[in-house]
Amino acid sequence: MANDTSNCCDVASTCVKTPKAGVMVCPLCGERGKPVSGITLQSLLKPDVVRPLEPGLHYFCSNPPCDVVYYSSPPARLFRRHDLIVRVGIKEKVAPRPVCYCFDHTIEEITEEIDRCGRTGVLDDIKIRMKTACWCETKNPQGSCCLATVRKCVQTILAGHVPGSVGRGSGPSRDPAQRAYVDKAV
Repeated sequence: MANDTSNCCDVASTCVKTPKAGVMVCPLCGERGKPVSGITLQSLLKPDVVRPLEPGLHYFCSNPPCDVVYYSSPPARLFRRHDLIVRVGIKEKVAPRPVCYCFDHTIEEITEEIDRCGRTGVLDDIKIRMKTACWCETKNPQGSCCLATVRKCVQTILAGHVPGSVGRGSGPSRDPAQRAYVDKAV
């Protein structure tokens, strides 16, 4: 599907299929995992790590402090942040922290725009651009559309935004407590 420019973020689309499975938890942190397809792993794992990729179900661990990104159903094989060719924005502590992999939007970009303007157009930008093409299954470590993650990020930043801080350098991107809040929420 890497060359497919159909809209995989469309609710009616069937191009992103997640395997049906029971509840699997990350062997390291115990967080419930989200099934991801093999094509996501093949696209994002470093070449020396992806081979051989065992058949079976694989899961994404979304727990920010956990170093595990993917794990497989028993026998468990763990893939950590350093095994990927991309940064996993929700697991990173320093910039850049990507949240939209198809169109290169970051947490820092969103925070800066909110600091400057009091709002962000990132969701509209993604929605407009994904009508032409998106590659979430092969670019996003979660293996699915980023809109929910981006929406959560925007809401978290807006909720913590200090009115009147625009242009004064005291917005959430500069406040360590606020950065931790955004990190935890995203």
